[in-house]
Amino acid sequence: MKKVRRQSDLDWASPKLPFINAAEGRLHQKKQTQMQQKQTIATFLLNARRALLEGKFDAAYATGTDLLRTAVEIHGMNSTELIPSYLILGAACMGLSCIPQAEKYLSQAQWLLLKKPSCDNSVKCRVFWQLGLLYTAQRKFEKARHSLAEDMLLNKSRPYKCCKQYECQERSRQVQDYHHSS
Repeated sequence: MKKVRRQSDLDWASPKLPFINAAEGRLHQKKQTQMQQKQTIATFLLNARRALLEGKFDAAYATGTDLLRTAVEIHGMNSTELIPSYLILGAACMGLSCIPQAEKYLSQAQWLLLKKPSCDNSVKCRVFWQLGLLYTAQRKFEKARHSLAEDMLLNKSRPYKCCKQYECQERSRQVQDYHHSS
């Protein structure tokens, strides 16, 4: 006689999966994709910063380009989320002695700040700091002094709390001393 299997005999073999309708599935997939894209941006940013610190400006520029492309895909062309990409590219170009190209990238970052004045002060400080370095390299000391002073004004609530702040103040003093001596 043939043994008849009942559904309960097979329950242990196949776990029951919850029913997900198409809309929930698309929403879940979209969230997964966004999370992966944000992780990709974070990885690009980390690698680009590491390359800059190691003096590998070619690698930083290549990674910065990938970072910018990915950030534009996610956030669009007018988002302040693009500012770190422009700062990386500007710093890499300055390291490669491509000052006009660096100025283009840093001008883009500054333009995004102007379009959204409510942007975080730490982001503004980084932009003004980089602009100060750029103007110093271009020997535009009055503009450099103005940018570095703007950075210090934005950081006045946190004096000497980080090395960059101290360096900024020292750089500003050097620029002012040089400007006054000439």
